[in-house]
Amino acid sequence: MARMKRFTAKDSEEFEDEFHRLLGYLVRHSARFDFYVGLQLNWMADYYNFKLNRPGTSRRSEALKLGKRRSHEQQALLGRIQD
Repeated sequence: MARMKRFTAKDSEEFEDEFHRLLGYLVRHSARFDFYVGLQLNWMADYYNFKLNRPGTSRRSEALKLGKRRSHEQQALLGRIQD
């Protein structure tokens, strides 16, 4: 029958150190990948004249602005607002 290996605190520390090193490596490189994809998308949006949602804006706020503008235009067409 094979002997079972006893794990010590040193083995646990080595495992945790290696695990955290690899985890840091993964996080760092996935963040770098995300950064470069963002740069490419930003360039492509400018190149193809595509409107991006900038930080601090949302589709809902843009839709609300558009809705207010349209309702103002509709009221102006009906003669309710004198511009």
